[in-house]
Amino acid sequence: EKMFDIDSGRNAPLHAPPSEHYTIVFNTFVMMQLFNEINARKIHGERNVFEGIFNNLIFCTIVFGTFVIQ
Repeated sequence: EKMFDIDSGRNAPLHAPPSEHYTIVFNTFVMMQLFNEINARKIHGERNVFEGIFNNLIFCTIVFGTFVIQ
């Protein structure tokens, strides 16, 4: 069984080292968190989450830095 040309790890022995699919799962989780951070900027029915996004330098730096590290 392969997904994205990476073994699934289902048939690995009990004490086998972690496989690459854990990395894909972790990176997917981090990208979903970044998306959630951007969406959580607006509340109370405000729709444009990108309005004024570049006015907050700390937010942009953290999001960009996390994306680059991933």
